[in-house]
Amino acid sequence: MTSYRELVAAATVGIARRPLTITELPAPAAVHAEVIDSDPAAALLDAAALLDAARRAGKLALTPVAAPVVAHPDTAPELRPVAAAVIRQLLEGGGPVDILPDLLIAAA
Repeated sequence: MTSYRELVAAATVGIARRPLTITELPAPAAVHAEVIDSDPAAALLDAAALLDAARRAGKLALTPVAAPVVAHPDTAPELRPVAAAVIRQLLEGGGPVDILPDLLIAAA
């Protein structure tokens, strides 16, 4: 199994001086091992990125985390397409922006 320490050592001195064959990565990086390039230098960087991302991702919480309360359904009416087009045009600089605050308040 290829460790992060082995990858760093090979990258430090170069793969020409310290050839490295990436055999197997520790979990959870092993799940994504198919993205590793066939070029030895690129493979070293790919494997290091996978292992670093897996290390930074953290661990499972020791105690379960309660899910947040589900929000109530949004019953507000959607903005009509014509009104959305007018606001979009004003935001993109195509008209008098002094009416924009009034339009946004009316849309809310």
